[in-house]
Amino acid sequence: MNNIKAIIIDDEPNAVKLLNAMLENFLPHVKVVDTANNVTDGVQAIKLHHPDLVFSDIEMPVHSGLELLDFFEEHEITFKVVFVTAYNQHAVQAIKLSALDYILKPIDPEELIEAVNKLEKLQTKDKINVLKENLKTEKPKKLVIHQKQSIRIINIDDLVCIKADGAYSILITEEGDKIIISQSLKQLEEQLEGHNKFMRCHRSYIINIECVKEASKSKGKITLSNGEEIAATLDGIDAVIQKITS
Repeated sequence: MNNIKAIIIDDEPNAVKLLNAMLENFLPHVKVVDTANNVTDGVQAIKLHHPDLVFSDIEMPVHSGLELLDFFEEHEITFKVVFVTAYNQHAVQAIKLSALDYILKPIDPEELIEAVNKLEKLQTKDKINVLKENLKTEKPKKLVIHQKQSIRIINIDDLVCIKADGAYSILITEEGDKIIISQSLKQLEEQLEGHNKFMRCHRSYIINIECVKEASKSKGKITLSNGEEIAATLDGIDAVIQKITS
């Protein structure tokens, strides 16, 4: 396996030492070429060493880790950023919706290995900007989805439902758009976890409960505001009704 050049940016010296030691133990092909305890020094280290991978804390003095990419032009972002954070659940949800890679402190070796194994997925400023916007509100408002050669940013409030289509999923919006993406329903369910308006009501559907027009036990189906009809079990319909009325 080819060596991966990495830089660690964290204002906690013990956190830097721990992550360095974990990389040596579990991912010896990841070589830490430099460390920094703030974003300014981290930027200098990146421009000097041209790493493949940057591990960055988020909460740091002067500049947040979220400002890291602001110091680079788009063509200079040839490295992947993995955020290492002790953020709360709301912030973690915002990170997921922004399609950014992260590891929670204390670091789990399996999460570390998984993050490194996804090295081919580079960060973009657009995704960071979505995260910044999502962090400003109590309920994140935007979802980043990966397409073949690009990303697409969707307003979460515009989603009526998400339908499974084999290994793919179809995002259906209020305007009638049908967006096919190469993510499973399970992956999207994890991204939307904690966003209370969405629920998995069927093995093939995630629905926006604010778009439920009718949930009928006698008909055995759920009808959405766009006319989409979903066959559902009585238990599934009961769960939808309970979610709406709670």
